[in-house]
Amino acid sequence: MWPRFAGWSLSRQQGPDSPRTPDDFYCLALGHWSGQAQFQGKDPVKAAGYARTAAEQNHPAAQGLYGYFLSKGIGLKADPAAAITWWRKGAAQANADSLNALAAAYESGEGVAADKQEALRLYRQAAERGSTRPAVDVSRRAARRGRAGPPAWRGGRRSRPRASSGGPRRFRSR
Repeated sequence: MWPRFAGWSLSRQQGPDSPRTPDDFYCLALGHWSGQAQFQGKDPVKAAGYARTAAEQNHPAAQGLYGYFLSKGIGLKADPAAAITWWRKGAAQANADSLNALAAAYESGEGVAADKQEALRLYRQAAERGSTRPAVDVSRRAARRGRAGPPAWRGGRRSRPRASSGGPRRFRSR
């Protein structure tokens, strides 16, 4: 689930040994975690270190990523309570991935007291920030409870644009 590269490019920095900005540290964390070719395999310990450095420099996506590493014990000892702290910091900066992770924690009660209403509120905030994942998750939960259709707050769904032969692309409401 976590994370997306979100368009960051490791080529934007001078090299893997000279990170300067929080974005550079975040990119290095992603690279070491995913094992991109230039890193010669995955190194979760380095990934966690770079994510923490970027998170401490107030990078919202890195705060969410570091929280994820803490929650799963990737490259360091698992600490769900500390993960909640970092997800809250990322959520305070409107990071959709942090909002999703924090909502999932409230829903499951991992690292924080379970609170379904708070989870729903956070999923809604993430959806307002452009994330489609919480809306899908909430729809699935509603379907399991016997409710049909997407949640009312979502405002319905749109299909993906279809390529037509020669004409403009159109969105079609369902």
